[in-house]
Amino acid sequence: MVALSEVEVVEAAGTKYTPSPTLVGVRSAVKEYDKRRVAVVGTPCQMRGLRRIETGAYVESSIAGAVDLAIGLFCMETFNHHSLMEFLEEEGIDASKVTKFDIKRGRFIAYQDGEVAYKVKLGKIKGLVRPCCHHCDDFAAEFADISIGNVGSPDGWSTVIVRTERGEEALKAAEKGGLVEVKPLDGVKPGLKVVVKLAKFKKKQVESTA
Repeated sequence: MVALSEVEVVEAAGTKYTPSPTLVGVRSAVKEYDKRRVAVVGTPCQMRGLRRIETGAYVESSIAGAVDLAIGLFCMETFNHHSLMEFLEEEGIDASKVTKFDIKRGRFIAYQDGEVAYKVKLGKIKGLVRPCCHHCDDFAAEFADISIGNVGSPDGWSTVIVRTERGEEALKAAEKGGLVEVKPLDGVKPGLKVVVKLAKFKKKQVESTA
């Protein structure tokens, strides 16, 4: 979606673990809403696609000039939407009542109003992973200005990796404006090492199937 207000940004928050046509939204923001400063939130593959639009063989100058901030999300894989909804229905879960999805400690979790409604080992739903995800070697959104995920940080916090000067400016501005609280990841457990571990693991997975 194209969010035009703080309220719409908050309403769009959350993870579904299924594909979203984010770059279609970027085009819509520029072409249909005539926006000239756009922030994009997307998965690693979408960050890679965005950079190709900006600098690749088929540059779209209007989009390249409008994207001001690229925020990438940690991502190991996504699931086919139809298959996931069908699976949840078979397991007795009404997806329309799910208020949050999460993946923690090798478990896929569905919440309803803050309570765990369903939990299953990731291995049980591996068959629902989209085939294209098996060819992606980027866990930590390496092409983003800022990479964000819950891996490495305690509950209630997010791990943030600043990758560019623009990303650093955005984070400092958010902290200065009182929008976020920031503290170094060095003293936090499990910390950055688990992010690096998963990033290396995903690259090795792709290398082993190449």
